[in-house]
Amino acid sequence: MNKELYTSYNILKKVYLEGAFAGAELNKLSKVFKDEMNTALVTNIVYGVIEKDIYLDYVISQFVKGKTDETIKLILKIGAFVKENIASIPNFACVNELVEITKKYANKYASGFVNATLKNIYQSQVTLPSDNDLLQYLSVRYSYPKWIIEKLLITFGKEFAEGYLNEQLTELTHIRVVKELDFFIAELEKCNITLYKSSYLPNTFYVDYERLVSEKHLEKHFVVQGLPSILAGLSVDIQPKNRVLDLCSAPGGKAVLLAQTESTATVTANDIYPHKIQLIKKYADKYGIKNIKTSIHDATTFNKKWQDYFDAVLCDVPCSNTGIASKKPDILLNKTLEHLQELVSLQTRILENAANYVKAGGTLVYSTCSILKEENTNVVENFLRNNRNFTLQPVNTQGIEVIKTHEMCEFYPNISKTEGFFIAKMTKKVE
Repeated sequence: MNKELYTSYNILKKVYLEGAFAGAELNKLSKVFKDEMNTALVTNIVYGVIEKDIYLDYVISQFVKGKTDETIKLILKIGAFVKENIASIPNFACVNELVEITKKYANKYASGFVNATLKNIYQSQVTLPSDNDLLQYLSVRYSYPKWIIEKLLITFGKEFAEGYLNEQLTELTHIRVVKELDFFIAELEKCNITLYKSSYLPNTFYVDYERLVSEKHLEKHFVVQGLPSILAGLSVDIQPKNRVLDLCSAPGGKAVLLAQTESTATVTANDIYPHKIQLIKKYADKYGIKNIKTSIHDATTFNKKWQDYFDAVLCDVPCSNTGIASKKPDILLNKTLEHLQELVSLQTRILENAANYVKAGGTLVYSTCSILKEENTNVVENFLRNNRNFTLQPVNTQGIEVIKTHEMCEFYPNISKTEGFFIAKMTKKVE
């Protein structure tokens, strides 16, 4: 049996049916089977099937009418994806292997159905829906949820929506170098690891992360962090001896940035879950940071000890993560409007509560890695209507092109050339 197809099926089954994260499952795989399996092929199949989920559903719907068992449907998706994207696996071999997987690990009675359906798919040419139904056409072509595309069309129009859906960001990973820059660059040159300077911030680069992470002697020299995420942290404008609260801190990237930016400041990194606090502590320890304190507290619940206490509060709130879906495509699986409404309610409560902790004259930063206005400008505008003692301030985007609404900054891949993000900076008036 083809190990790569079988392993891909197992991982995808966990993602689709058990809610596992593809990245975590693939990391486990690379540790266990690094030298025994083509893990790059498995990664390609796993992420490829997830990225093209809506398109693959459409393909299967052309050959299968009625409801199909989820495990069988998943096997058909793998087959349809391999047909169009993996030249190293011949069509007949893929069909035979997936039929065997069906017999042994899914439903032996469905093996004939899988065999016949895959042969039909392999012998046919799939035609996209007509663009007369623009929403359906864009959803299938770009394999993107209709409800998100509809919001983009309503807000920005067809040209922007297609530009957003069509944008392909670099596959390299953005990092911030925190130690011995010249040594770090020299070591990467020795190892022949691809490195490109980011044009916006000092000491920031795009790098071949898979190769970099294997160089263990360099692991304390850099932090993985996207450009907009860095800008959100810098928007706090941390000053000497400031007290800063990172309210939803895990895994701790922004807290580390703040603590490293100003060593005399005290950064309180808060989260609701003890295991996430351990992640933050591990992160801080890795870089020898001493000015981070941790706290376990529900960000929606008022903490009297913190009232008017902090010079700045950063709220990088839980969100739909739609802005980083190109890097983590399983984010979009099963996302619905109902989930969005729940998130907006949570974000609103966190921001309202965070305002209590900012001292007069202090700074409040709200950020998300979402591209949806419901989670971004709408939340902040509603907050400002209810909290007249806060005013918006400019955000320094370091030359990155963004969409600005009353100083609020929206990052979109097709205009910013970064992941999707949102930053709003506010100050609390001195009465």
